[in-house]
Amino acid sequence: MKLSKSKNIVSKKVKSAGRYLNKLNWFERLLLIAPILLWFSWQPRIQLGSDGTMYYRLSLALIYVAILAVVAIPTVWRGRRDLMKSHYVRLITAFTIWSGITVVWSVNRRRGILTFGVTGALYLIFLAIWSEREPIRRLLPLLVKILLVSTTVVCVLALVQVVAGALIPGGQQVGLCRGCVAGQFGFVRPNVFAIEPQFLGSLLLAPLLTMSYRLAIKHNGRDNIQFLLFATVLVLTMSRGAIYAYSAALVILLVFTKTGIRQKLAVVCLGCLAAILGLTIQGVAAQANPYIDTNFYQAISSSVNHLSLGKISLPEKKEEARNANKGEVAPAFTGYVTESTNIRTN
Repeated sequence: MKLSKSKNIVSKKVKSAGRYLNKLNWFERLLLIAPILLWFSWQPRIQLGSDGTMYYRLSLALIYVAILAVVAIPTVWRGRRDLMKSHYVRLITAFTIWSGITVVWSVNRRRGILTFGVTGALYLIFLAIWSEREPIRRLLPLLVKILLVSTTVVCVLALVQVVAGALIPGGQQVGLCRGCVAGQFGFVRPNVFAIEPQFLGSLLLAPLLTMSYRLAIKHNGRDNIQFLLFATVLVLTMSRGAIYAYSAALVILLVFTKTGIRQKLAVVCLGCLAAILGLTIQGVAAQANPYIDTNFYQAISSSVNHLSLGKISLPEKKEEARNANKGEVAPAFTGYVTESTNIRTN
């Protein structure tokens, strides 16, 4: 009886979802899978060759953007008169046109054209969303739910990468990039389906800020766990840009959110707990790694020094190497990597 009841419940939910989707147009239906496909910005990908200046590759996210832009064209055409009355649309249109003009003096014109193509596709998607902002506003709760579920899955996979990368030599078997493997700092920096940990960190910002707002309004057990999971993985990426951006955004969010000081402090405390948890995982992963000559304290020291741009250095401890004569190698970095900053600022 219980099995038949469960089947009936599932059947009713499937039928209800089917009726709901039938009410949506194709653009709205495709928009619902955006919170899932945005994670596949690098893996898997289609190799199209390379030249002396760049590689030609197609990712699922890029293919999705192209398809969504094409589907958006009829919606944009229907609402073209109302669209051009908006100051926001005019501003974005001017930016898109300027982006196209800059291709003329681009040093790498082919790359410039391809970049403008992506910008143009995103522009069409923006116009379609703005044209149907009222129907899409009603989709927002569902979009947020899909985003949080997909983020949870990706963060679990990130933790799997951290564990697997500590036990498997090299780490490329679990999708780790060259700069993600344990040989860099003594522990893995997860990238999941992104090209680098920095990109994964940036992708975590939207769901993490969403969870921060929900917790600032009202706490519940599941939200606390999801927030801790998202924030911990953000720390594990060691993406300073993403971590600093989240910290600044969180301050602004808490200042303008109308809620009690206790709720706001609870969010800050959970963030600090996630930082401690992330550092602890890095230390444990380094200590458990049989191929890298480092330990718990050294791993945390390296992480803190790198995240603080070399401003914070934990006291040095004189400890003997664990087992260097059995094939263990020292990590490539034991603190702040100045090149990672100089390359970006230059």
